[in-house]
Amino acid sequence: MNDFGISFSVPTPAGAFPQPPMAFVDTTMPVINGNTYTVNAGGDLQAAINQAVAADPNLNHLIILQAGATFLGPFTLPNKAGSGWIIVRSSTADSNLPPPGTRITPAYAPVMPKIVSASTEPALSTTPGAHHFRFVGIEFMVLPSVTLNYFLVRLGDGSSVQNSLSQV
Repeated sequence: MNDFGISFSVPTPAGAFPQPPMAFVDTTMPVINGNTYTVNAGGDLQAAINQAVAADPNLNHLIILQAGATFLGPFTLPNKAGSGWIIVRSSTADSNLPPPGTRITPAYAPVMPKIVSASTEPALSTTPGAHHFRFVGIEFMVLPSVTLNYFLVRLGDGSSVQNSLSQV
């Protein structure tokens, strides 16, 4: 029964199960054949992002963030040329993170770098057309003192500039 006193029932054939996903997304990690940038606590994450973008656009680059370190945003992912990946990941070993396809839990927080918002602004946002960024073992959060935040991670800006799939 709902709030209006109306009861609904939808017949389900015996043994019927939800349909499996109609699309598959390959999440296999690309081979890192470009530059590796290491950003320790207190380092400049935005500079590493900008340097990786400026590198050869057809190579896959890696940005390693110190496990457990906090990086205070906002940070912006720029549009870049080419189809090479920029992977931003924790410095912790893969064995310290759950295997692919497994949900993360708060138990992993000590080995995850934190990208943090200190205001209503997002911790991470993208410019129109930004693409081929991947985050692995990273926690996104607001400072405990923040009581209002509109976007923790903002993909796109919703403007008329982003009126096609290639710009989102």
